[in-house]
Amino acid sequence: MMPFCPIRFEPSLNIAVGWRSALLDGCARAGSGPIPPAMRRLLLAALIFLAIGPVPGMEQRRWRDVRIDRASAHRLDVPAEDAGMMRFVRGWHLVSPHSRFGGFSAVAKIGPDRFQLVGDNGWWTRLTLHPDGRLSDVRIRLLPTPGGGADRKKLSDVEAMQVDPATGRSWMALERVNEVRRFDAALTRIESHARLPGAAWPANSGAEAMVRLKDGRWLVFSEDAGMMRFVRGWHLVSPHSRFGGFSA
Repeated sequence: MMPFCPIRFEPSLNIAVGWRSALLDGCARAGSGPIPPAMRRLLLAALIFLAIGPVPGMEQRRWRDVRIDRASAHRLDVPAEDAGMMRFVRGWHLVSPHSRFGGFSAVAKIGPDRFQLVGDNGWWTRLTLHPDGRLSDVRIRLLPTPGGGADRKKLSDVEAMQVDPATGRSWMALERVNEVRRFDAALTRIESHARLPGAAWPANSGAEAMVRLKDGRWLVFSEDAGMMRFVRGWHLVSPHSRFGGFSA
């Protein structure tokens, strides 16, 4: 005959409370003797199922991968500044139901009120932010990768971006793989990519910002300050009373 053991449940949590002591004490009081190991495992599995599995009458919430090209902008309630070299003018909090939206690490203006944003998850967003704060023509897509593993963090950890206003091409710097990639204007194809030169870059503190110089060369900054090495320097001295105080 299968032994029966009373076990106390906590209704508000839908889990068994003190199942081990209830199992032993309840069986002892019931006078059914020790429970076989197989029955113990079966009861434990049933309790785990009740704790984390679907329970009738309870709403089961699961993560949904939503892919909707829609977003809204909410203006920040922060007063504009009127002094300083860099002043806050206005800002917006961008919200979207798209599961991969956000986490932006770089932004560029690609047209009148038109912006291109890219996140370190490898997803890019293009949108038009109107002067009144409305958003329109929102597009959210995944960047291609050289090996096709488009959704892998290591292959799509973009941290910096530059856009050529004449051609629409985008250059993006990635850490972890520590390379720069050039994308076509539609961001659907990698036209070229190259590893960053020089000493070994940090695995997770690589290229963080970059700028294209007028002569076509690139200046890439590492997130790790240790990558910036002192080479040589001079102390300049002059009897001129206005000499010194250089800032650039």
